[in-house]
Amino acid sequence: MNATGVKLAPSLDDMLKVLHAVVADYSRAFIVINALDECQVSDGSRRKLLSEIFSLQSKTGLNVFATSRFIPEIMKGFEDCVSLEIRAGDDNV
Repeated sequence: MNATGVKLAPSLDDMLKVLHAVVADYSRAFIVINALDECQVSDGSRRKLLSEIFSLQSKTGLNVFATSRFIPEIMKGFEDCVSLEIRAGDDNV
């Protein structure tokens, strides 16, 4: 909470510290990231999140499942990964 009593959301750095700590406690971990394309871009949060996730993955063998719209920056980050295109049909909308 801040000085006025308003509860603040945790920062990206705080969330990444917790993520590192939790993943380090397990021999196998899975992270699901839904709607990655909705992550903040202007302040570099998406780029930092992806960088940290891929770093953690290379260090620990973390398994990552992410969903996103087709955005070149995101697709480039996952270009060496298995991907599956899923599209909603008229019945799903």
